[in-house]
Amino acid sequence: MAELQRAAAALESGEFQTGPPGQRHTQPTRETWDPAESVIVVAGAAARVGATVVAMALAETAGTVVRLVEAGPMHTTGLADATTAELGVHATGWRQGQRDLVLIERTTSSHARPEDVPAPVPTERALTVVDIGWDLTRVVASGSWLAAALATYPLVLTTTATAPGIRALESAMNVCGRNDVHAIVLGPDHKKWHKTVTTTAAATGAVVQLAQLGRLHTLPYDRHLAISGLDRAPLPPAVLRAAKSVLTAATHPLEGNSHVR
Repeated sequence: MAELQRAAAALESGEFQTGPPGQRHTQPTRETWDPAESVIVVAGAAARVGATVVAMALAETAGTVVRLVEAGPMHTTGLADATTAELGVHATGWRQGQRDLVLIERTTSSHARPEDVPAPVPTERALTVVDIGWDLTRVVASGSWLAAALATYPLVLTTTATAPGIRALESAMNVCGRNDVHAIVLGPDHKKWHKTVTTTAAATGAVVQLAQLGRLHTLPYDRHLAISGLDRAPLPPAVLRAAKSVLTAATHPLEGNSHVR
């Protein structure tokens, strides 16, 4: 009877035990997230392709009070030097900071799996930008709130103006199972792409379709960002202009949660 009571208590608290005796571990029930505000999701088609810079630029150009949630593990953060004021750690484990009108929330643990990341706390801000910060294959397989966000809200994928970058973009679209994304390619305007990149893009059906639909955008290379990453310095005007164009295209009209139908 005592064992049954403990099991019932574990279920009620959202935890259960797995594994053989002596090797059991507690697994939390996966969290869900149902935000009241508008949401836009940013994800890199590969590692280190500017997703966090793009997420920050989108947040800064929104023209309203915004929250930026960086969901990747703590040790991969690109926002450690980006805040102008640190606000401490929320009870749910999100470290909060401020950068002008943008509330920045980042994880405080080096989570091993996407499903370990806690759901964002409720906010009264008009828009939340989610920087996924994980390999997309792992996110989709996780069944987490991140997977749901990736499938539900306006999605911006980032990559680089290289042949591998273009191929990674197509792969990311296939992993996400979506063809309604917007893509930002870091590098020169597509008219100035290297011939190899242009040829690769022309042979990539999904990328060709993005271009035809006006969903393929470029973000200019910035030497300071490439070397130093995000810090307290203002983002370059050219980066902000490009981000504003993408934000308008991806979220207009910006009303509530635009679920994918």
